[in-house]
Amino acid sequence: LREAKQQAEEASRLKSDFLANTSHELRTPLNGMIGFLRLVLDDMADNEEERKEFIQESHNSAIHLLNLINDVLDIAKIEAGKMDLEMSAVSLQELLAVLDKFLRPQIEQRGLDFQIELPATLDEIKLYGNYQRLKQVLLNLVGNANKFTHEGSITISVEIQPKPFTFGEQTWPGQVKISVADTGIGVSLEKQDRLFQTF
Repeated sequence: LREAKQQAEEASRLKSDFLANTSHELRTPLNGMIGFLRLVLDDMADNEEERKEFIQESHNSAIHLLNLINDVLDIAKIEAGKMDLEMSAVSLQELLAVLDKFLRPQIEQRGLDFQIELPATLDEIKLYGNYQRLKQVLLNLVGNANKFTHEGSITISVEIQPKPFTFGEQTWPGQVKISVADTGIGVSLEKQDRLFQTF
């Protein structure tokens, strides 16, 4: 009985932690939907093509939000205390193009410069990862940069690190490092140790 009680309490804690963290994730696509639909309602589109683009981006945000909600509703994953990621080939250029279309209007509307710096190669860069989670992490990083940068710029930069790397019992030819930099207020040294803690 004691063991069953402990397991029930642990499952309850995991659900609470998961839902608390996920509530933050839900705001990013929701804010995107509201922003683009507001532009349409306020007749901010220069032409019919741009109006359709705003509606398309709202739809993309809605799909992203639906995927997150489906994760929340999957109680089995919550009780297991982990989310199993489906790994597949991801086009880096395609991922960054989606981010550019979603983020640029929001950033430039605040008078900031937005840059995406790719490595000097004509070859398509393929990643082995989870598209949805990569997109989610980058949306959060750039969203925070936009929130705390009042002037200057936000830059996503990509660096290829061609050094063999073993993951999932397989050796890969290298890694890709994606960085987000901004000219915002930053985080004080005494608070930097809290960056990767649950909030």
